[in-house]
Amino acid sequence: MTTREDSVARRNELKARELFYSAERGYRDPRRRLQAEGTYAGLLRDYLDTGVVLRAMERISRRAGSKDEYYYAAADMWAGGTFRLKRAVPHGLCWEAGEETEFGRARENFVEIDFTASADAPWRCWILAGGCCADAFVAFYQASELTAPDRQKPKEVVRVEPGSIYALTLAVPASARKPHASHSAGEAPKDPLQWEWIEVPLPRFSSTGPKRVRLVTNRRGLHVAKAVVSASRRGPPSDADVRALEEARTADLGVAAAAGAEFLGHWAFDEGGGKVAGDASGNGCAAVVCGNPSWVEGKYGAALRLGGKDDFVVVGDFPAHRLAGDFTLSFWVRLGSDAGSRQRLVGKGDEDFGVWCYAGRRLLFQQFDSQGRQVLGATSKNALGPGAWHHVAAVLDGRRGILYLDGAEEGNSERGGVPVSSPGRLTFGGAGQRASYEWSLDDVRVYGRALSAGEIRALAGK
Repeated sequence: MTTREDSVARRNELKARELFYSAERGYRDPRRRLQAEGTYAGLLRDYLDTGVVLRAMERISRRAGSKDEYYYAAADMWAGGTFRLKRAVPHGLCWEAGEETEFGRARENFVEIDFTASADAPWRCWILAGGCCADAFVAFYQASELTAPDRQKPKEVVRVEPGSIYALTLAVPASARKPHASHSAGEAPKDPLQWEWIEVPLPRFSSTGPKRVRLVTNRRGLHVAKAVVSASRRGPPSDADVRALEEARTADLGVAAAAGAEFLGHWAFDEGGGKVAGDASGNGCAAVVCGNPSWVEGKYGAALRLGGKDDFVVVGDFPAHRLAGDFTLSFWVRLGSDAGSRQRLVGKGDEDFGVWCYAGRRLLFQQFDSQGRQVLGATSKNALGPGAWHHVAAVLDGRRGILYLDGAEEGNSERGGVPVSSPGRLTFGGAGQRASYEWSLDDVRVYGRALSAGEIRALAGK
């Protein structure tokens, strides 16, 4: 018989889980980090005896404190215009300005970072920029609360905030190479032969809260790989500092539930806008948002609503995603009322593996061989109800494929052949068949092992 105390304890546990996962999602978004830190502090104050808090005590305690420094890899930044993600030696993933832009439209061509700053602290910012020569380093900057004298009316000031028509010139590194004559035609490659930490001057902030720094350029060839915003650092980070910051970032962006070394990717979609979804697993596998999906309220934080055949999300080929052995796919999905035709929700390549929603709103977990023949097909017993968020997990454990819906096993099947492992891209939506109905997606995760039924229940909040 359930006692009143048991009921209260269960309600407290469920509420603590809700707050914890909300804080986890918010903490990965610098724009929401201050709110998340307050939520962590509230968990320590009001839910100290719950299981989720006791299991994550060290993590919650660390994050409940105030922060005086933020570190950003390329996947943590937002960009617009002609900036695109690429890989460049020796810093890996970075943003590159791919085309020349009219000077008057330079503000549309940007890379930006968000953070939470305390008032009156000596905040400073550095970016790791790359270019082939001084010409590629030409850039301008904007920042929250930044002002400058009006050139037309020197006695007056203008606001140089992100998105405004005003921007200040960023100092080109004195060590930058002279412009190459071969670049005069604008077509020669502008690979980042030189990397420099450049300071972006910040104002003394008058209020505590979310702030933004935006770098804009009208030149082709500017690369941005990393950034640091700090109230305690006196100079740019050394190579050893960067290694330590990278290690701390990887550890801090892990996930309490079933993280482990096999955590291969996590796309939370908490950006709330833009064309890039960062990888919160720390592996740097950022995703590109294609088509015109809408950013909407998700199960936790923001989510993507895909509404057409050309709306999908794609992750480039990473060797770790060529899953030949055990693995787990986990995500939240919400179907519209008109859902009915076949749609792959999450999968890899054209015919590697995937989870589909097909007629009757039921789920199908498939794997294929190198000839495109199905070797695994596990289906769900129940349909996904429209308008509500549902947690879906697909687990490959040895030769057995298992489908879970909202934390409960829904179906399983034995694999009858050798699955393909190709360099095809990981996609959310898309693949060979794309439905035209609206559906929403949140919190996609990939693990390189078979999660247990208990771990699946934890991901589903059960």
